[in-house]
Amino acid sequence: MFIEQINLEKKDFVKYIAGSVAVIFFNILGQIPLTLYVLSQGIDSKAFEDQYQLLGSFPSNTTLFLILIPFAVSLVGLWLVVEKQLGKPFKTIITTRNKIDSSAFYFPSFYGEVSQLLLSLLVIFYLPQILFGILSPFLF
Repeated sequence: MFIEQINLEKKDFVKYIAGSVAVIFFNILGQIPLTLYVLSQGIDSKAFEDQYQLLGSFPSNTTLFLILIPFAVSLVGLWLVVEKQLGKPFKTIITTRNKIDSSAFYFPSFYGEVSQLLLSLLVIFYLPQILFGILSPFLF
């Protein structure tokens, strides 16, 4: 699918390497807010065993937002590389077709939601001892 788009005569391999480095740079750039937040809290990171304890000490919504920033910034970097450096439409990294096939998106999404609902109902109604065994520290 994606190999069909490659024309080795026109494109230089160095552009793809430079694009990869650019996306990695954007990812590192997106990690700066989280780093600044951790440093501004004045917490000694050596007091925690691992990063989960460190991030668990912050408000959960703030932590989620700060962890998602590098992904958003990397997406912007990917868009810049594909559109500006490689000169291709951004849609080409999603599909080779002329139009995005919505049924190829909606069917797996619907299938996943129905599967999740059925598995949740199975656990709630047929295996409640497992569910309450896991949640008992939080319920009582």
